[in-house]
Amino acid sequence: MGPPFVGKSYWAKKISKELNAECVDLDHVIEEFAAKEVSKIFEEGGETYFRKIESRCLRSLTESRVNRFYVLATGGGVVLSLENRKFLKEHSRILFLDTDFDNLPVNSKVEILGTSRPLFKKSKNLNDLKKQWTELRDERLTHYQELAPSITPLELEKKGATFFNGLRKF
Repeated sequence: MGPPFVGKSYWAKKISKELNAECVDLDHVIEEFAAKEVSKIFEEGGETYFRKIESRCLRSLTESRVNRFYVLATGGGVVLSLENRKFLKEHSRILFLDTDFDNLPVNSKVEILGTSRPLFKKSKNLNDLKKQWTELRDERLTHYQELAPSITPLELEKKGATFFNGLRKF
């Protein structure tokens, strides 16, 4: 888990490959359930509606995989719900991937500006984007920290095999 565009999906795939585990992206599960893209769900029902679907899919996904090892990439806002935080704490090992805006890859910043991501539609330039992204991260930071210590993508890259071997113990 972590803020948008920090690399959650990328690292979930990489970790699942290293651990020979299934990789599941919660946004894809949500899109399959709703039969529409996340951006359409936001557009048609708003964030509150999306968060309800997100919570439902999180529980359903976890219940359908009892006693199965898998790596789950969540959206950054999954932590907004106290119930989701409790559920994640109870049912998973959590990796909090974090960085600040200036350390996001340049291609991510360009992608955010050109994206249909609902939470960033108001960003017109890099300064707007930095302000909005940082505010969003800061609003959620205590929730992320409540669930797990942070690691940056750079730290994760440097630790490599040592980190993956530590995960294998779970």
